Amino acid sequence: HFDIGFTGRTPLNETTLLLHGLAWARNSLDLSNGVYLPDALDELSLSLGVQHRHSAQWSFGAYLRPGFYGDSLDLESDSFNAPLLATAIYSVSRELSWIFGFSANAASDNPFFPIAGVRWQYAPDWTLNIGFPRAGIAWRQSEQLTWNLGATVQGGDYYVSEGFGSPAPGIGRLARTWLEYREIRLGVGAECKLSDHVTLSADAGVAVDQRFDYFDRGYELKGESPLFVAVAIKGRF
Repeated sequence: HFDIGFTGRTPLNETTLLLHGLAWARNSLDLSNGVYLPDALDELSLSLGVQHRHSAQWSFGAYLRPGFYGDSLDLESDSFNAPLLATAIYSVSRELSWIFGFSANAASDNPFFPIAGVRWQYAPDWTLNIGFPRAGIAWRQSEQLTWNLGATVQGGDYYVSEGFGSPAPGIGRLARTWLEYREIRLGVGAECKLSDHVTLSADAGVAVDQRFDYFDRGYELKGESPLFVAVAIKGRF
């Protein structure tokens, strides 16, 4: 998996912030012979959002990702999708926040998915996060270094234009349909603040549940719980 994104922030007033950017991602699949999956799953999308602080306790956000999601970057209209994430955060205190919301995705097997979670800093250097797509425990060793342990969900929904035919009697052709890719990762990681503007992070672990679901065709494939290593760098300018 490789992705890169650029996001800008434009204040509309003292309480409202507009987000705008561009993102590209690719999942390259290492396949055995005869597996009915594309070689790669691509995304090219805009990152649009708005954040609003209603009061000292409540803040709201809406994030839209219109773009093309498919087995190629041909930018065909059938691969267009615009997933939406909406959130509401209630801050009990600086240490405790509750998160509520939902995701809406017309291309998903579950087009509406409710979300609830909590962020609790139960000790000066320890934080518990329970939510979607990440849950776990973080320990701040210093101002520059934070360690984390937990689970993350990775994946998306992609339009498959390739014609794979029918994998078995009674199953429709695996072409011109949507493929839902999901995996649950368990791992450990570290985040290092290299400067006031640059952060480096690294994670490693195992994908305990990896699935590729042609839900409109009633056909699902499972991966082999691969190991993973992830490195990311984030800069603010």
